[in-house]
Amino acid sequence: MGDGSWVDFWIRLHTNNFNKKEVELLNNVINTKFNLNSLIYTANKYKSQYTIYISSKKIDSLRSLVSPYCLTFFFI
Repeated sequence: MGDGSWVDFWIRLHTNNFNKKEVELLNNVINTKFNLNSLIYTANKYKSQYTIYISSKKIDSLRSLVSPYCLTFFFI
């Protein structure tokens, strides 16, 4: 639930610890199964880590997919 962030008009999934092949597989599933139009970018200057970006235009679709699996927090 905590491996993502907002970057400008994008949602970034922190997939830095996965290798390129694994990130490509995940990106392919995100695009073909969920139609979120995600992209892969290198995450460091050595181009050895990869992150997945999803356009904020797809936030409603993404929210409907993940919200059933998110914990609800109650603040007192």
